[in-house]
Amino acid sequence: MKYLVVVLLLAAVAVAQTYTTNFPLTENPISEGGKWINAGVVGLDWNNIRTTPGFAFGTDPGTVPYADAWALLIGTWGPDQTAQATIKDQNPNTNCHQEHELVLRGNLSAHSATGYEITVRATNDANSYLLIARWNGALGNFSVLTFLSGSAYGVKTGDVFEATIVGSVIRAYINGVQKAKVTDNTYATGHPGMGFYLDNPTSCSGTSANYGYTNYTAVAIGSNSFVQANSGPSTIQSSNSSVAVSYLIPQTAGNLNVVVVGWGDTTSSISSITDTQGNTYTPAVGPTSTTGLQQSIYYAKNTIGGSNKVTVTFNQAAAYPDVRVLEYSGADTTNPLDVTAAGTGTGTTAANSGSATTASSNELIFGAGTTGTAFSAAGSGFTSRMINIYGNIAEDKLVTSSGSYNATATTSSSNWVMQMATFRSSGSSPPPNPAATVAAISPISGSANGGTAVTITGTGFLSGASVKLGGTAATGVTVVSSTSITATTPAHAAGTVDVVVTNTDGQSGTLIGGYTYTVRRPRK
Repeated sequence: MKYLVVVLLLAAVAVAQTYTTNFPLTENPISEGGKWINAGVVGLDWNNIRTTPGFAFGTDPGTVPYADAWALLIGTWGPDQTAQATIKDQNPNTNCHQEHELVLRGNLSAHSATGYEITVRATNDANSYLLIARWNGALGNFSVLTFLSGSAYGVKTGDVFEATIVGSVIRAYINGVQKAKVTDNTYATGHPGMGFYLDNPTSCSGTSANYGYTNYTAVAIGSNSFVQANSGPSTIQSSNSSVAVSYLIPQTAGNLNVVVVGWGDTTSSISSITDTQGNTYTPAVGPTSTTGLQQSIYYAKNTIGGSNKVTVTFNQAAAYPDVRVLEYSGADTTNPLDVTAAGTGTGTTAANSGSATTASSNELIFGAGTTGTAFSAAGSGFTSRMINIYGNIAEDKLVTSSGSYNATATTSSSNWVMQMATFRSSGSSPPPNPAATVAAISPISGSANGGTAVTITGTGFLSGASVKLGGTAATGVTVVSSTSITATTPAHAAGTVDVVVTNTDGQSGTLIGGYTYTVRRPRK
């Protein structure tokens, strides 16, 4: 098989709903090309945040109470937000109130700062604390929504600090574990950001650069947004029984992981997909095979946050294995997968997954392809997230209406596999089916020997529903429509029994005392 070396496309760039940075520049205050505004520059009464390569920290000298250092991201942000950062504490000092802060729905103007501050103290001992506060405008005007103290709230270098706001509910996490939850509906909009605070200037002067963040990610929740991607192995391998690929930055709790596995034979198979956070991976589509190629797409929903590495293990050494890992925010956390499609082919025409019809209005359309040569471009309307060293592609697009969709990509003359999986956005899962109701059964009585043909009427009957009379399963059950079922009664002791219809989703309806088993009296 021939492979071309091509560039892996990563997304450490700003888009309207996602921003990730590892602080590559030396700046005071932080700007990163005009993407941040600072509380010292805009708010005037507070302080700015500065960066050196790989590190962001505050400039608060600690001389003015509550003059925190804040920086907010500019642009359009949805109301439901996540902010996440990795902590670096170089010289923790319990005599100082050194604080790491995340900001949600923040706003800055002259002499005014509003929004929600989620804070942990830069210590990892019994003096640690976590607080959530609402900033009300003027310097020093804030309301503490919760304050929790003790070693359970301690942080250290390498820990991932995260905060989310959905509706009026604010949550705080340390290393993916929820530590606090409060409710406040004062602010409906604003910008995500970060902050730092220093108190006790007498003994802590000059220590602002001792604590900060090594990376930061902000995401607007509620629509599927691309967060990051990576691929492995880093060099072409003719065969391997396992491949491990790390996510490049710590992941955000509650997100969606998508893993694409492609390999160059039709005899190997995937034994397992695991990661270091313990997420569960479920097949979305595949394996789909053609001559000399196979591909599968897996996903993990409502993931655990933190640094993460995915490992794919095969049942034997697979030829030219490659693994593509992607992270998305805003997917439904309980039932994200909607529909899938897969296609195979050969030649210079566009690879095509075939079509499938989505059921929800807001969905991520994810496409991936494996080929014997290389893909050169994503399909129309899709964004290419990577074309890796094997020439294989991962792409996506967002849609706002249900309908028929397919995934395509441009490849050269060779065999190819193209797959599509669609994922619902948060809150767009279809409502659960209503429970069945049983209104009547006809006839209302029959022999205790069973064998009586009955018709059950009601509402909400689903294909595959089962029927029980007095706890015993009926036979010959046919769901004629959502309001009618025919069946044959089982044998049962004489007496009145309940009639129960149970749908395939586990919900059931009962007609209490609806049927009577009778025994024919013997002649004298």
